[in-house]
Amino acid sequence: MARPMYERENDLDKEREVAEHLSKLWGYDFIKLPIRYNLDYMLFDSGGTAKAVAEIKCRGKKYDTLILSLEKWNKGINYFKANGLEFILLVRWPDGLYYFKYCGNFFNIKWGGRKDRNDCQDMEPVVHIPSKEFIKI
Repeated sequence: MARPMYERENDLDKEREVAEHLSKLWGYDFIKLPIRYNLDYMLFDSGGTAKAVAEIKCRGKKYDTLILSLEKWNKGINYFKANGLEFILLVRWPDGLYYFKYCGNFFNIKWGGRKDRNDCQDMEPVVHIPSKEFIKI
C-alpha cells in the first residue's frame, strides 16, 4: 500500500498503538481515515455514530508548542463547525499521552516545517499550540 508522503510504517505503528489504547480507554472505535480527509482518525460510538475526528502525533521530545499544519487545523475546525464533531489532537510525548480538544481556540500561525528534507512542499503555514493547553490522559 502506498504511504502518504513522510508517513513511515513506524510512524503509523505508533499512531495505531495510541488509537488502540484510547479505543479501549474511551470506548470509541478509531477508524483510520483516507488521506484526502487530512486527519488521522474518526471516532465512532458503539452505535456506529461519528463523534470526533482526531490527529495523532508521537514525538520523541516535548517542546513549548506542538506544531500542526494550518491545513490540518482548519480541516479539524471544519468538522467541528460543519458536522458537530469534536476535533481532538492526541500527542504521545516522552512523559505520557496528552489530548487537546478544540473549542474555538486561536493560536499563532507562522511559516514552518521541516528544512532537513530539501523539499519546499514541507514548508507551509503552521499553527503553534502551546503544550500547556494539552491535558495528560
